[in-house]
Amino acid sequence: MMEGLEAPGSVIAVIQIAAEVAKLCRGYLHDVQHARQDIERMRAEVSALHDVLERLNNSPQSNTNKAAVQQCFNDLKSLKNLSRRRAMPR
Repeated sequence: MMEGLEAPGSVIAVIQIAAEVAKLCRGYLHDVQHARQDIERMRAEVSALHDVLERLNNSPQSNTNKAAVQQCFNDLKSLKNLSRRRAMPR
C-alpha cells in the first residue's frame, strides 16, 4: 500500500526541484544580463588608470612613491592578462 503513495511524493519532489532550478536560472539570467557592458566599462576604467600610472611613473618631477606606482602598474598588467585569457573563446 505504501508503494502507491511513494510515486506521487516523488513526482511532487521532482516538480519542486524543477521549479527551484527554473527560479535559479531566471535569477542567473537577470544577474548576467548586463555583464558584457559592465566588463567593457571596467576595462575602459582600468585602461585609463593604467595610463595615469604610466604617466606618474615616467614623470621626472613626480613626488609619488615609485614603488607603489610600480606595484599598481604590475597589478593592472596581471588583471589585463587575466581578462584576456578569460575573454578568449574556448
